[in-house]
Amino acid sequence: MVKKSGAALAGVGSLVCRGKNIDFGGKFLSLLKIDIPTFKPADCLLCKENIPVIKPGSRRGE
Repeated sequence: MVKKSGAALAGVGSLVCRGKNIDFGGKFLSLLKIDIPTFKPADCLLCKENIPVIKPGSRRGE
């Protein structure tokens, strides 16, 4: 989007970085970096115990 508009990317910033090796094509800075493990359904402890996965902060159960 930045390049399409003819602008030059100075950098990208975020409050929390939960990803790895993200290439935005410029500098990337975040205030906090968190390594959050991901699981395949077969390896998920919640899935094995039939505990439903919920969306945090959801008020309508969506």
